[in-house]
Amino acid sequence: MVAATGLLAVLGGLAGCGDDGGSPTAPSATTTSVTIAIPAGGTIFIGREVQFEARETLSNGQTRVATSAVWGSDAPGVASVSANGLVRGVSAGEASIFADTPARGALRIRVYPNFGGTWRGNEVIAGCEATGAFVGLCAEFAAGEVGVHDSSFTQTEASVNAVFDAGDGSFARMTGTISVSGELQLPTASFLPAEPPLDIQMQNWRSRSDVPAAMTGSYDLFMTATGTAGFVRLGLRLENVTRTGSPSAQALPSTGLTIAERVRRRMAGSR
Repeated sequence: MVAATGLLAVLGGLAGCGDDGGSPTAPSATTTSVTIAIPAGGTIFIGREVQFEARETLSNGQTRVATSAVWGSDAPGVASVSANGLVRGVSAGEASIFADTPARGALRIRVYPNFGGTWRGNEVIAGCEATGAFVGLCAEFAAGEVGVHDSSFTQTEASVNAVFDAGDGSFARMTGTISVSGELQLPTASFLPAEPPLDIQMQNWRSRSDVPAAMTGSYDLFMTATGTAGFVRLGLRLENVTRTGSPSAQALPSTGLTIAERVRRRMAGSR
């Protein structure tokens, strides 16, 4: 009995030593916030894919890539996102991309049409208005007449610089802005160099590029002559205009007559 009692005492002492000398287990760090980043140069164009990254900030102050984040978009018709954070521009507009870890991080983005580059195709006369001394000239500008379209655009997000070639070294330059809905609007600009007494202007430019490398739109050609009453206004629409090259700051060589060049020749001959 004495031996058994002594053994129990020793075991009890060992158990007590273990309780007093142990260290408590530190609690695991938890996620306190999530941020989403886009790589440099990651402008989201329609049809383009860009890899996003989600990073967690932990309760211990450390950060790490959120490899198990669940990704989503509040407007998948504007921007979709894959299970690993690959975002694709679907249409012009704005969307919020989010990542749940389970803490949520979100980033508001904008998807742009891509107007940057050299564009060629056709422009077609859709209508004609003539007043004053130019009444009767619309008979020379028949609806459906087709001319060459040559243009060049450089784009930084919503800002676009445009150059339009009118043939024979004549061109128009202007700068405009893309609306959130994806429409490019450009201000009035005269074709240069000027050829007095004629003044030919581009007006009311509106265009879209909802499909990559294709552009649709319309604009007006407005013509007057110093010392002559009246004007001629042609409404033009773009047809089969596609991107064919890199952006250029210079006027582009024409492969045929533009409507503006035809107008200039006919108006010069009518005076």
